[in-house]
Amino acid sequence: MLPARPRHAKRLLNQLRLSLAVAFERGLLHGPDALDPRLLGRWVALRERWPALARAAAADPACLRSLEAAAEDEKAFAALAAEALPIEADVGPLRRFLAAGPAIGPFAGALGALLAPSALSPAASEPEAAG
Repeated sequence: MLPARPRHAKRLLNQLRLSLAVAFERGLLHGPDALDPRLLGRWVALRERWPALARAAAADPACLRSLEAAAEDEKAFAALAAEALPIEADVGPLRRFLAAGPAIGPFAGALGALLAPSALSPAASEPEAAG
């Protein structure tokens, strides 16, 4: 599900590559409790396409879990999305995205913390220079 505009597609792919590198360096992609890389990809896509929902889900993962649970029922999803999303929009693409799985709602809080802009910033990992 790449964006139609080449510049947006490139940004999405760069974000995904960076997210995978961060997860790999932190040891999250291997071992018995390894994070499924598809979850990272879905989270990056959600953040890019529906940033307000991604921010809300990082703060309260239950909202995303509820939307995912309702994604199979178009009317129930539309009603729930109207409450959860800050603006009126065509929720069809979001419903199809969430219905496709795997579910990211159970991991939204952890993914939001792991991939927050401050966590990905090179300056965030560098010690401050003594003044």
